[in-house]
Amino acid sequence: MAASRARAIGSAEEQKLTVGIMRGLESIPFVEQLLDFQAAHPGLEIQLTPSHYKELRELLRDGQLDLTVVTELYSVEGYPGRRQHCIGQAAHYAVVNRQSHLARFSALTNAQLTGEVFCTVPLAKDSWNLFSHTLEEKGLKTQRLIFRDSLEAVAFEIAFHGGYTILAEPILRQLPFTKYLVTIPIENELVPINLVWNESNTNPALHSFLSSIGAEENSGRDTVSSQVL
Repeated sequence: MAASRARAIGSAEEQKLTVGIMRGLESIPFVEQLLDFQAAHPGLEIQLTPSHYKELRELLRDGQLDLTVVTELYSVEGYPGRRQHCIGQAAHYAVVNRQSHLARFSALTNAQLTGEVFCTVPLAKDSWNLFSHTLEEKGLKTQRLIFRDSLEAVAFEIAFHGGYTILAEPILRQLPFTKYLVTIPIENELVPINLVWNESNTNPALHSFLSSIGAEENSGRDTVSSQVL
């Protein structure tokens, strides 16, 4: 196994690895792993593209990215040909208007958010179905919805018109209009941070990197890291 891995890593020389990462996750330890891997393979070019979830999913689907780093409430098992590896977990927060009746709580439950106006970025129908189903399983029913085109637009909507959204802790770092917003942890709620790639991708640089961090051997829906980032 060690010899085959060494050969695989060696084959990554003069290759390119394209990685998409959700905005707000750029400072997680995974990025250091990428840099260490590149340092060990001077001929390897790594292209890191920060973006939002919807665009990253589309770029991965179209083969324009080898790997994505995203927070996902639901497993990629709903998408044939995708594999994933959990590299950590992040606390989940509700973002509400500072004047909201919810702002007085130091922590919230999913049940408390049911019935409130949920504001989020648009998702494809299949993604939204998985997302809303997972939320319902956790006790949060999204009955009143508002969709906005970007995280900035979501924050603007909540800051000036109310409602709430839910975000993983690292994503909070890019939240605008914080003067008008309050972030409140959701009790006992952690969201996984996953590496996701296409099973059909034959890029040797991708497989060398995944092998170097033990991701290929452990990929799948049952892979969970207890590290809270």
